[in-house]
Amino acid sequence: MTPAELAEFGSVLHRLVPAVKAATEVQRVYYLALMERAPHFHLWLVPKKDEGELRGVAYLAQQPPLTASYSAAEAMARQIRERFEQS
Repeated sequence: MTPAELAEFGSVLHRLVPAVKAATEVQRVYYLALMERAPHFHLWLVPKKDEGELRGVAYLAQQPPLTASYSAAEAMARQIRERFEQS
């Protein structure tokens, strides 16, 4: 990333993580970036409830993802967008 892109990325995460926490009612949001094969950037935001003993990479490797119905996911996306835009 260029310095400007990196600065904007930090600013976006600073606003986005609290919005995801509020909309999903989780205590943590892990973010994971993998850049394999071709130069590109994908970022996964992984909400984590405060349950179980696993943390960090062990949690990401062992736990199935949290799931939601389509309508619940849409509602969470709207809440995330609203909170992000307010911050």
